[in-house]
Amino acid sequence: FFRVLPFELPCVGSSHFLFRGKCGFVRAGGFSGALRTVCGMPKSGGDGERRAFLVAEHPQLGVLVLQARKKSKGVHFQLPGGRVDPEEVEAVGLDNAFLAAAARELFEETAIDVREQLDRLLPLDLGQGQVELGGRRYFRLHLRDSDACPAGTLGACLPISGESFALRLSSEHTGFRFVRGGYPAVAAVVELHSGGWNSAALRRIAAAPPPSLASAARPEGFQGPHTIGVEDGPAVPGQRNTSKSEGNLPGTCPEAGCGSCCTAM
Repeated sequence: FFRVLPFELPCVGSSHFLFRGKCGFVRAGGFSGALRTVCGMPKSGGDGERRAFLVAEHPQLGVLVLQARKKSKGVHFQLPGGRVDPEEVEAVGLDNAFLAAAARELFEETAIDVREQLDRLLPLDLGQGQVELGGRRYFRLHLRDSDACPAGTLGACLPISGESFALRLSSEHTGFRFVRGGYPAVAAVVELHSGGWNSAALRRIAAAPPPSLASAARPEGFQGPHTIGVEDGPAVPGQRNTSKSEGNLPGTCPEAGCGSCCTAM
């Protein structure tokens, strides 16, 4: 018989998946069996690094995703987030370090500043109480209109999906949009991000009981970064995206940098 090992188990010698693209190999009949190919799995996240990601969801607009361009992937969309610094883990513990990383990366990538409002970041359940997949944890942020950049913010731009919600993007991103249709729709949009792990996580989250909007308690003794962020203010009303994308994919940018695809504020 063939026994498929769950792909999120820790690697144990040659019995674990040896990922190749979106297919893996598993032992059949235990550790001594022959290898069998199993498809539909994300690429291995076995680089030893931890990552934190945000599902930033506005009740009317949808889920925020960031547009990027890489030579290996072309134009694609990402969830806000990034690496957890080992120094943070040592300083504040693993759980707090994931929270700090999620808030830090969100601010660096979008100028949305919740670094002093960590109670707004709610851990997402991946099913049966599991909160981590492939070294990645996910947090839900209920976006408010006041999270948008105030009018006149230098470098701020509007989404390629056309809503009046301005952000100031990092140099790594060429635009942003909001995705409606629930987590499965978001999973399809970010399929190329983070080796497919984020799409797999979103599908698990969608299958789990819906998260509560109730605020989670801020971790006791949190000692994360304390820096001055952008001023909070209302979304900019009445503005529309006027970017030109002829000759490119719909809503994509010919060049890197927020100013090349978004309406300057």
